[in-house]
Amino acid sequence: MNQTEIDRIDYKYCAGPCRFLSLYRIPEQETRAQLHVRHFAFTAGLLNRTLILPNVGNSRIGSCLAHDFEYYYDIQWAKDNSDSFQYITMSNFLAWLKERKQYGVPAMDQMMSVYDVHQDPHPEPTDKYANCFQDYTVPKSIFNRVIAWDTKSGHFHKMGESEVIKFVRGDAIEGTSSFEYDDTEVIHVDIKRGDPFSLNTEAKRRINYNSELVKLADQTASDLGPYVAVHWRMETVGKTEKLIDCAKGLVATLQHDVRYQNLSVFLLTDYPHSFSLQQQQLAIDDKATAEELDQWLHSTSDTFHQVYFNTYHHRAIQLLYRNHAFTLFETKVGQLKEKIENWNVLPIPEQLHASVDEVGLIDSGWLGILDKLTAIRSSYFISGQPLECARRSTFTAQIRAERDLRMGYGQGAEYFGFRKNSTTTF
Repeated sequence: MNQTEIDRIDYKYCAGPCRFLSLYRIPEQETRAQLHVRHFAFTAGLLNRTLILPNVGNSRIGSCLAHDFEYYYDIQWAKDNSDSFQYITMSNFLAWLKERKQYGVPAMDQMMSVYDVHQDPHPEPTDKYANCFQDYTVPKSIFNRVIAWDTKSGHFHKMGESEVIKFVRGDAIEGTSSFEYDDTEVIHVDIKRGDPFSLNTEAKRRINYNSELVKLADQTASDLGPYVAVHWRMETVGKTEKLIDCAKGLVATLQHDVRYQNLSVFLLTDYPHSFSLQQQQLAIDDKATAEELDQWLHSTSDTFHQVYFNTYHHRAIQLLYRNHAFTLFETKVGQLKEKIENWNVLPIPEQLHASVDEVGLIDSGWLGILDKLTAIRSSYFISGQPLECARRSTFTAQIRAERDLRMGYGQGAEYFGFRKNSTTTF
């Protein structure tokens, strides 16, 4: 290798030898995924490696996704923590890779996989996923460094940070004291499962979101006036036949609790609410074909797929349609052409669409953040009773935590459950 060219290019991007830490893939959705970003960011500083700010898309975080970090987040977070870790944007990192290859000195990288021993007691290396950087690097190996952590143990919570550092440096690999750590310019971490581990208190502070998202949430809250936000996460509810009673309970709560009467109701749900009433009725009556359902059912949750929907989901939402007025954001460009009675669909400003997929859906993660920020600003917040009417959700937990900071612990936050002791008829 031409060391002179390496030194020149590295100095251009890193002011010295470049050593990077990449969060290659995080399977969990945005609310929890950013927790991993924070903890590995501060650990990257202890490893004397520069964090590559990962890409984002469809409520996921990882190197090979469609949008840059700032599509969801405020990059000021990384700047404010520059005393603890250094960072590089994905576009600059890719420019570094391409320049190194252009001059005949491609970078060397290494894949490492992190498992939770409770989820994967016998983890194995895997190479089933293509490395999206492989055209520009010389891999030391592919997904052949694996560690399984016991994240439930007291040892992990006390020693997690040091265990991560030993693993990344190669010290925690059986029969290996080192794998030429300092010569490996890019280490990619493929996170199968993990828990918080950084001892830096700043790792506990969430990353602020993109300022355009914050502005739109502020404007929406102002336009709505006093309002109650309702979060209904239907995915993986065990007894879906109970969703009908849950819908009745929610409507009864909104209609009979004096706090919520005469307030606008802002709805957050993983149900695909661009679904028209006519399409919905066909689904309820089992008259829709599989192809039609596949075309219509596009949930705002990236993990709530067609196979999980049944007539009870549709009937529960239809009951809401017919018995109360709700406000929600559009999820699909052009969906306002289909007017749904009782539902006020707020259009996303055209300049903020930024990206839509092949069926015209706005990025689900971007919409999820906007929903979350709008719910945080509400006068009251109601969510489905976990295990009864809704999935237990870190998304909901973040809304409640942020509202506690704004309003005081437990203020303006309740659950809705099965309909009980109400004279309301449906």
